[in-house]
Amino acid sequence: MVLEPPIEVVTLYHYLNVKHRRLVPEMEKILIQLNDSGEAKRIISGSD
Repeated sequence: MVLEPPIEVVTLYHYLNVKHRRLVPEMEKILIQLNDSGEAKRIISGSD
């Protein structure tokens, strides 16, 4: 059962182990692209 509107909206944070710090700039770029394109919302909602 899915409640509409949601009871709570939570901000997600992505963490990487310090040994992978070199990946941070590329990960940030990809996450921004996913968000700006609406792809992240589509993935979260489960629609195709």
